[in-house]
Amino acid sequence: MIPVAASRRTILCCAKFNLRQLFGGRRTGEDRQDEAKGSGDMILKRLCEGGARFAALALAGAVAGCAWPTSDESTLKAIAAECQHLMRTEPPDADAGPVPAYHGVPESRWPQIIASLKPTGVAVFRQGCDVQTKPMLDGGWGYFVPRSKGSLPQPRDRYSDLGYGVYWYRPY
Repeated sequence: MIPVAASRRTILCCAKFNLRQLFGGRRTGEDRQDEAKGSGDMILKRLCEGGARFAALALAGAVAGCAWPTSDESTLKAIAAECQHLMRTEPPDADAGPVPAYHGVPESRWPQIIASLKPTGVAVFRQGCDVQTKPMLDGGWGYFVPRSKGSLPQPRDRYSDLGYGVYWYRPY
């Protein structure tokens, strides 16, 4: 078992070493001294080196994998207009009992700006038009344009108003 003081020193050295490695730094005399002190410290340092790189890659992957709404006003206006057009031309199908009535819009009929968002699906519901940009088991992320102001599906707290009648939704 490594004494507490030694393990703290090792962790601090490991953190310094990782930052240098991640950001292109060079080894110093202090690093060489730490390496010479023992194989236990060296093993921990190598484990920390791999862990920091993994953590940096995991963070980059998590950020890249998240869906984010646009804030461009002209795009938001176009999404609102194209969804209004879809709600007029693609009415929802008849109700199937407790399932909400909706009409999945085929990709060939997606308007230009909506298609440029690279959605995974576009559907027209009684309440409005849904443009899903990233699916997830419990709802995913995307844009929603209600038929009338305030007619958002439940739960309402998953929707954020982006302006121009366009809302961004996230998973439950």
